[in-house]
Amino acid sequence: MSQLLVDAGVNRNVVCAVSATVENSIERVFDFTVAEDVITKFLKGEPAVTGYEVHQGPWGQPGAFRTVHFGDKSAREQINFFQRPYVFDYQLTDFSWELNELADLAVNQFLFRPVGPRTLVKFYYQFRARSAETVEPLYDFATNTWLAWMNSYLDATKKALDKDPFSA
Repeated sequence: MSQLLVDAGVNRNVVCAVSATVENSIERVFDFTVAEDVITKFLKGEPAVTGYEVHQGPWGQPGAFRTVHFGDKSAREQINFFQRPYVFDYQLTDFSWELNELADLAVNQFLFRPVGPRTLVKFYYQFRARSAETVEPLYDFATNTWLAWMNSYLDATKKALDKDPFSA
């Protein structure tokens, strides 16, 4: 699964977590989340995803990786593990902007759980700070910028997938 994020007992991790209940089946929510183009169609928060290039694929399988563009910035995204429809685990590395000075790795997980006809989605980002000195500024970035981006993703997912309550 994900790379080890603790070195020699020193915790340099900064964790962000959000969750939401989506009014749709677990299979539909999972498939939507792992779709190759969902990042450009539905991630409208800041930093905005403006494109991607798949380098090893096809997308949607462990080992697949791509470059994700955030305007003139980029990062490498690689799928580590998934178990449809419950777990999607991937990582970001090679940040081309100031984040590279703060972190060398971000491991991300989506966990999906059926709740009757709905789906509980838990979304985690765990950044590894480059050093003990970068933990605090990384925390500020994660809580002031990245957490809002994660929430915007879940909001967009809910808007796209929540069922009409009168359609059943």
